[in-house]
Amino acid sequence: MKKKEPEPVNLSALEHGLGFSLAEMRARIARDHASQPELVREYLNDLAKLLSMPEGLRVLWVILERLGLFKEKLFTGNSETYYLLGKHEAAQGLFRDITDADPVGAARLLTLSYRAQKPTQGETDGHPAE
Repeated sequence: MKKKEPEPVNLSALEHGLGFSLAEMRARIARDHASQPELVREYLNDLAKLLSMPEGLRVLWVILERLGLFKEKLFTGNSETYYLLGKHEAAQGLFRDITDADPVGAARLLTLSYRAQKPTQGETDGHPAE
């Protein structure tokens, strides 16, 4: 089955929900990045570059998925809970960085996650219907 590219984010709806334009948001991000130490600025810029490429989006999505960001059940009733919570916390930290680097890219990642978890027409449980 051919992989679909992430759907474009409805920028006007995003701007309306945020209460300011994307140009203003990018200017705020640039000011925030400029106040950071050089290594942090480079890291956030690198994340933004990854998010601008479909390949980067897919790689970051897989990393976040493996760390359990999109997992709903973390409590197992035994010590595995602590392991899962640790992975989930790492995923949340990475997602916060992604959001700081590029909020629109973060929205694209969430869209990719939603589409990956929702069976498309003709599919059940992620497997094509026969």
